[in-house]
Order: sequence, then structure tokens, then C-alpha cells
Amino acid sequence: MSQAGIAAGGTGPSGQGILTLTGNTGGAVGPDGSNNVNFPGATLYTVTGSPGTNTLTINPRVNAYPITPYVVGPIGAAGYQTIQSAINAANLAGGGMVYIQPGTYTENLTFFDKIQLVVVEYINDPQTTIIGIHTPPTTGAIALRGLVLQSATDIFNSNAVGSSAISILECTFNITSGYIFNLPNWSGNGFNINDCGELSTNNGVLNNSGTAGFFSNNCQIGAGSTKTFTANGSVRLDLTFLNCPANISGGNLFINFALFGQTLTLSGNTFGNIFLGDFFPGSGPALVMNTSGAINLFETTINTSNNPAISGTGIGILTYEDVIFLQNSIIAGTVITATTSWQPYSRAIAATDGTKVGTCAFNSAQFTVDTNGFVSTSGSGLGQTITGDSGGALSPVAGNWNILGGPGVTTSGSGNTLTINSVVFTDRGASTTVTRDAGSFITAAITLTLPAAPLQGQEEIFVCTNASTLVIKTSPLQLIRIGTIISSVGGTATSTSIGDSVTLRFRIVDKTWYAVGVIGIWTMA
Repeated sequence: MSQAGIAAGGTGPSGQGILTLTGNTGGAVGPDGSNNVNFPGATLYTVTGSPGTNTLTINPRVNAYPITPYVVGPIGAAGYQTIQSAINAANLAGGGMVYIQPGTYTENLTFFDKIQLVVVEYINDPQTTIIGIHTPPTTGAIALRGLVLQSATDIFNSNAVGSSAISILECTFNITSGYIFNLPNWSGNGFNINDCGELSTNNGVLNNSGTAGFFSNNCQIGAGSTKTFTANGSVRLDLTFLNCPANISGGNLFINFALFGQTLTLSGNTFGNIFLGDFFPGSGPALVMNTSGAINLFETTINTSNNPAISGTGIGILTYEDVIFLQNSIIAGTVITATTSWQPYSRAIAATDGTKVGTCAFNSAQFTVDTNGFVSTSGSGLGQTITGDSGGALSPVAGNWNILGGPGVTTSGSGNTLTINSVVFTDRGASTTVTRDAGSFITAAITLTLPAAPLQGQEEIFVCTNASTLVIKTSPLQLIRIGTIISSVGGTATSTSIGDSVTLRFRIVDKTWYAVGVIGIWTMA
């Protein structure tokens, strides 16, 4: 029975009284033989009569509104066609849940304490979008869930002094240029955003110079570079991608697994911890330390081309540990840094500084580290060149020096040992061409040919250990001179006696091997 039903009066068979009752549909209903009209309740209502009186009481059933009596939607499908009318009705009842059916609603809403806007969406249902700028209550708490919140400027805007708590869950923001919360004079617990996404062009998220707190969990919020996230109270970001500039100027900061797409500035007396924070501001500084409070920066990746990567002039101490710089790694000299237990990137420190331990710490007396982390040797504590008797200082090539023997000297390396020899002797039992600066012990009748392209002063030594015939043969165009006797070009020197020996040195200009030491009789040919 609708409240639009009509009770028609007149004079009936039993005298003056009600002749018929007419509802919204179905026509007039008259009394039965006992002059009675049944008035039963339906799905949503029960009807209770008081015998002996003229009163019927209509009450909603306990289960009449399993979700809420405040449903917004089209005529015939919901009791309210505007969100504001449902909010007003819920407020008169002391607060409540307003269920909004899918659709687009363009309204600038005024909220009251204990109001919740809720959307229940099913697969393939259209979105529920609210377009407008809204005014929160100054005290109490409100909540919004499952909506697309769209505005050309701000979602919530008020210059009033307020302290109400505003929670937004599972919503998407679509802001052209403004903030989700443009509430500069708010304080208290403030703002809570959970599981929300971003479609905005320029969204600074928060503009608050009061002391309101801000909490975000599992969100992507903020867009563009023209609006700055501005907070003066405590801020906590968990699993959050903040993609707008940020300036936090007061209260406790706690970052746990957050990504910053633009510069984070800490000012005022902000203090706290950044744990598992990643900074990707492009060409701007990742972090600006203008705060007087202490900041701990742990297990963080910083990717910026700006020099310095971390800047600022605050007196607060930045304690950093396990920070990875993907591009520039400079921390401005104006930033006060604490000693740290571990750092993964290259740096040069004093050898006596035992407070700084890292996988890439270099003695500053021996090394320098440039802005890109590349290490070079320097100072007097580490050799960089080798200088011989002549030729000047020699630098390594590809990290290596070649140490080669000159005439009469050979070098050989094994393991970590380099051996320098005058001549290396080898037993010879077969004919061959001897190598540069070689010593030969002759054990059989053989012919040994001298090197074809010897160096100036090159030395060859031959020692006969038995009476076999040794023939020393020159290469083409070469000669052998022993005293006043000289061989023919390409000739030989021959020994047939045990104990004979000869030491030869080569002179390039006349292509002659000169004997500088001789024992025995040598036959020249």
C-alpha cells in the first residue's frame, strides 16, 4: 500500500464511514460483509492494528532493506534519483550507507558524518561515475567505495577548518588539474586511500598545510608535474606509486615499498624512514633533503641523470644504506650524511676510516672515483707506471706490462713468478735453428743454425759435452768471426772436441756474429 493511497468517506449500509479504499493501482476496494477492509503488509512492510482504536501502524520489516534504504538510481528502480537526496535522507536518520546504481551522476555533493557511498558492481556492469567537487563534513568520518571520481579541478575542496576522516577505497580518479583532497586547513587522522587507480592529467593528490595524516596502500595516485603533493602531517605510503612532485614538511614519514615518479622534497621537521623506495624522476633530483629531521634511506634504487642525485640544505641527517644509483650517484656536499655500515656503490674513502664498509670502497690515497662510479688509480700509494734506464715512464696497456729480455737476457713467467735469466741453456741432440739468447749443451753430432733476424747484441752460447761434431751454421748473408778468422757468407764454424765452447754476439751493421769467448779449435768455412 503506497502512501499515495486514498481513503474515500461517505454513508454506507452501516451508516457514516469509509466506503472504499483506493491504492496506486487496482481500483477501489470496498468492505466485506462485516464492514471490514483487510490491509495486509507486503514484502517491505508489516501493518499492525490496535483494536478499540482507529489506528493502523505501518512499519518496515526487519529484512526489508538488506543493504540500505538509500538507493540511488533511475525512477522505478530506486527510491532516490540523486545522490544528494539519498545523503540527506541518510543524514536525517543519523547516517547510513548510500548504494549507487551504475551510471554517471553530475553533482557537487555535501557530505555529513557517518555517510558511506557504495557501489556494488558485477561483471560487465557499467561504471558508476560521479562528476563534481564535493564538500566533506568538518568532523566525523565518511567513506567512498567503488566509484570513478571525476573533476576538472578537485574531488574534495574546502577552506574550512576540519578534522573529519575521509576514506576512499577501490576508486579511480580522473582529474584534469587539481587534487583529490584540496583541504588546506584539515587536521586529525585525515585521509585514507586503499586499492585506488589513476586516470588523471594533473593530480597532486593532497594539498594540506594543516596537520592531517595521509595513508595510502596498494595505489597508483598522482599525475603530471603541475600539481604538488603537499603534506604537513604524518605520511605513510605502502605499495604506492606516487607520480607527481611531492613536498612533505612535517610529521613522521614512513615509506614501505613505494615508487616515486618525480622529486620528493622533505622540508620543515619531517623525520622517518624510506624503506624499499624507488626513485625514477628522470632529469630532476630524486630526493631533496631540506628537513631538520633525521631520515633513514634503506634498500632503495635511485635512477636520475641529475647532478646531484640527492640535494638539499637542511640540517637533518640522512643515513643511507644499500642504495643503488643507476645513473648519477652524487650526494650534494650540503647534505649531512651519517656513517653507514654498508654501501654497494663505488666511493673513495680514507684507508683509516673503518666506519664505512662496502663492496666497492677504495683507498682515497690510491684511487679516485668519478661521478659515474668509474675508478682510476691515483696518489703515491699505488704504482701506475714503470720506468727503465731509458725510454721514460711506461703505462700498462689493457692492464698489462710486457717485460721482455734484451740481448743476452730472457724472461719467463709461471704462476705469480717472473724469472729473468741471462741465457737459458738446453741440451741439444738434434739439428735445429736456435732461438734468441739461447745456450746449447751439445750431446750428439748436429748442425745448429743461428737465428735469421737477430737483434743488436743478441747472444748465443754453444758448449760441446762430447767429441761429436758440432757445426754452427749462419743464416744467409751472415758471417762468423773468431779472432782474425772469418767465415764465408752463410758459412760455418765447426768443432770436434769435447769441452770446446764459443759465445757469439751479433752486430747488425755488418751482419756478423763476433766471438766474445772461445775455448778449443774451431774450423771456419
